[in-house]
Amino acid sequence: MPAPTAVQVFAYDPVDAPVLSSDPAQAEPIGIGSAAAGGDTLSLRVQAEFSDPVNVSLGIYAPSVDDLDLYFMDPSNSLQPISRGITESETSGSTATADGPHNSDDNESGSEGHGSYGINRAFLRNFVLWKTDVTSLDRSIATIPVSDLPPGVYTLVLTVRPSNSGYSSGEDAGNQNYYRWTTYFVVK
Repeated sequence: MPAPTAVQVFAYDPVDAPVLSSDPAQAEPIGIGSAAAGGDTLSLRVQAEFSDPVNVSLGIYAPSVDDLDLYFMDPSNSLQPISRGITESETSGSTATADGPHNSDDNESGSEGHGSYGINRAFLRNFVLWKTDVTSLDRSIATIPVSDLPPGVYTLVLTVRPSNSGYSSGEDAGNQNYYRWTTYFVVK
C-alpha cells in the first residue's frame, strides 16, 4: 500500500491473522490468533507492505493490567510504559505556576509544564517508535495462553507515518499524515 498522505483511521473487529491489502481501509494488519474468536491462545502478529519507507508505532492499552499507562513496543521488541517518557529531567525548560505553565522556549524544548513534571513531545515521538524506515512488516510478537492474562479488554493500535515526515527526528513537519489501525481482544 502507499505511504500515508493524509490522516486515515480504521477500526476493525479482532481477526485471527493479519489481512494484507493495497487499500489501507481494507487492511487489517494486526492478527491475534484464536483469541479473536474467544480461543485459548493469543498469537499477536503484525503484517503489512508499503510502497515507500514508513515509521511504525505499536501500542497496547490494557486497563485490567494497568489502567494508568499505555504501553508501546520499543525497537528491541519489548513493551515500555509511556510514563517512561514523562520525567522531571525532560522538562528543564518548563515551569508551572498558579496561573498556568510557562515555558522558556516552547518550540525548542517541546515540553509542556505540568507542575514539576512535563511531557517532552520530541522525546515521546522517538520513544514510541517500534520500526523506522521499513517497507515491510511481518513480525510474530507473542504467543501466550489467554489464561495467563487478567480478564478485560485489550486494545491494540498500529500507527504508520511516512519515514520522511520528521517523526523519527523529533520535528513536527509532516506528522499530520498517518494510518492508524485499532483492534482489540477480550479475555473473559
